Amino acid sequence: MYSIRMLVLVFICVFCICNSALSLPAGDYSVPSDLGIVKEAFDAPSGNKDCARMIIHIQDAHCNYEAQKNMAGILEHLVENYNLKLVMVEGGNGNVNLDFLRSYADKISRQEIADKYLKMGKISGEEYLDIVSDYDIELYGIDDEPLYDMQLDNFSNIDKIREKCLQYVKKLSGVVSVLKPFIYSEQLRQLEEKKSKYKENAFSLADYSQYLTEIIINKGMKLKAYPQISKFCRTVRLEKDIDFQLAEQERNTFVKDIAGLLDEAGVNELINMTKEFKEKNISAQEYYTFLKFISEEKVDLKSYPHLNNYVDYLTLSKDIEAKSLLEEISQAEKALFEAYLTNNEQRELRDIDKALKIISRMLNLELTPDGYTFFKVNKHLFHNDYWINFLNRSCAKYNLPEKISPSNIIDANLNLLEEFYRLGTEREKAFIKNVVKKMNDSDENIAVLITGGFHTLGITRGLKSIDYSYLVVAPIVSVNKDSSIYFSVLREERKQNLE
Repeated sequence: MYSIRMLVLVFICVFCICNSALSLPAGDYSVPSDLGIVKEAFDAPSGNKDCARMIIHIQDAHCNYEAQKNMAGILEHLVENYNLKLVMVEGGNGNVNLDFLRSYADKISRQEIADKYLKMGKISGEEYLDIVSDYDIELYGIDDEPLYDMQLDNFSNIDKIREKCLQYVKKLSGVVSVLKPFIYSEQLRQLEEKKSKYKENAFSLADYSQYLTEIIINKGMKLKAYPQISKFCRTVRLEKDIDFQLAEQERNTFVKDIAGLLDEAGVNELINMTKEFKEKNISAQEYYTFLKFISEEKVDLKSYPHLNNYVDYLTLSKDIEAKSLLEEISQAEKALFEAYLTNNEQRELRDIDKALKIISRMLNLELTPDGYTFFKVNKHLFHNDYWINFLNRSCAKYNLPEKISPSNIIDANLNLLEEFYRLGTEREKAFIKNVVKKMNDSDENIAVLITGGFHTLGITRGLKSIDYSYLVVAPIVSVNKDSSIYFSVLREERKQNLE
C-alpha cells in the first residue's frame, strides 16, 4: 500500500506542474474563453448511425479583424486538441484552400502579409490560418453558387439606395428619441437603455442578468419562471468568492489525503481519473464530481473550503445551458416591457422604434433571425404612412417643433430588402445538403462550419433534422466591425463576378 501511495504522490507532483490552472470546458469540446464563447450545444440521439458526427458552427463576424484573429485561434485550438481537418465555409464551392501560398515565403513573412490582408478584410480567419500555419486542413466551400450570385446581385441593388434609406431612417429615429421622454416612463426608458448597452457589449451578461433579476423581483414577478437566469446569477456570485489558486492547492492536498484512505482499486481509479482530467479527456465537472463522490463517508469536503466552493460552483454551472439562458433573457425582457408598457401610445412608439431599428439592420446586412421573424410576422408595422402619421401627430400633441416630410424611399425598396434575406434562408438548405455530402465523401466525424450569424437558426434546425451533433461558437468581439470594409469587399466580389 505504501508503494501505491508513493506512486500517487509522484503523479500529483507531475500533475501540479503540467496543469497549473483550473478551467471550465464546455462539455467534451471546449474553446479558449479569451477567444470565443459556446452559445449552444446539441447532442444527436445516440441510436443514430451518424451520432458521432459533430459540426462546430462558428458565427462569422465578417471583416472584423479582432473576430477573425480569434476565429483563427479557435480553429488552431480545435486542430491541436480534436484533430480537426475539415473547415467548411459559405461564399464558395469546392476546394478553397490557400495553403499553396506557403511555398512563396517563410512563416514570419507570411504572417506579416496575411495580417495586413486580414485587417483589410481581403481574407478571413480560416484563410489566415491556412496561410500562416503548417496544419493539414482542408477549406471547403459549401455554398449554392446560383443562389449566392443572386444574393450578390440583390446586394448591388440595395447598395444603390442604402445611404438614402439610412438617412431617412435616422431622421425618423431622431424624432422617436425626442418623443420618448414625453411618452415613456422612467422605468421603461431605463430598461431600454440597459438592453441597448447589453446588445452593444457595453453591459456584461452577468451585470445584465443581475439587473433583470432585480427588476423582476421589484415588479413582483415570479423569479422561478427564469431558473437559468437565477442559476447564472448564483454562479457569478460564487465565482467572485472563489480563490482559484487556493482551490487548486486544496485539491492537491485533498487528493493526497484521500489516496491514503482508498484501497488499491480506488487508488488506481483516482490515478486514472486524474490523468484523464490532466489530458483534457474528461471535463472539470466530471473530475470534481468524481472527487466529491469518493470523498463521501471518508473525508468531509467542507474541510477544504475553497475546493468545496469550487465544486459547488461547477455543480451549479453544469446545469446552465447557454441557449436556454439567452432564451430566458429574451423572455424576461418581453415580460418586463409588457409590464412597463401601460398604454397604446407607448406601445405604438415602441413598435415604430423597433421597426426602424430592424430596417436599419437590414440595410447594414446585420439582421438577426429574430429580427427577420419579427419583420415577416409584423409587416403592417413597416409602412411609412403609419410612422409619419403617429410621429407628426405626437409631436403636435406635445408642442414639439419636429415634423417629418413623407418619403417613399423605404416602402419602394422593402421588397428588395426582404428578398435579400429570403435568399439567405434558401442558401441554408444548400449548406446542410453540401455538409452531409462532404462529410460522407471525406469520412470525417468532426468538422467546422463557418457562416454569418444570421444563418445560425437555419443551420441548427437543419443539423437537428439529420441528427448531427453541433456546437455554436461565437468569437470574442470587443469592438464593433467597420461595416464599410464589409461593403467594399462585397462590392469587389460583385465586380469580379461580372468580369
